[in-house]
Amino acid sequence: MCKIQITRDSGWADRFRNYKIILDGVTIGKIANDGSETFDIAPGPHELQIAIDWCTSNLVQFNAARKALICFECESSLRGLHVFKAFVKILHGKDSYIRLREVDGEN
Repeated sequence: MCKIQITRDSGWADRFRNYKIILDGVTIGKIANDGSETFDIAPGPHELQIAIDWCTSNLVQFNAARKALICFECESSLRGLHVFKAFVKILHGKDSYIRLREVDGEN
């Protein structure tokens, strides 16, 4: 069995709302602001995405067979002056509202 760990930063946008964690098209859990969650997953290829309402992160493909723990970070893309562009971002950038990336090591 392999594990994935997802860490969410502490940001102003969506501060009081949880993000859904979607693995291979199925919601497997939620993550709170400034939180970290770990899940057991089967070895092999997977797709990971984070969502809130109709907005999502980029889709990250990875292979869980290459190491026992694979770590990811997510954060809202609404930072600094970008907060004022939130309405446009939600309407036209709904698949990049949240940033998701694989990182090295345990967070």
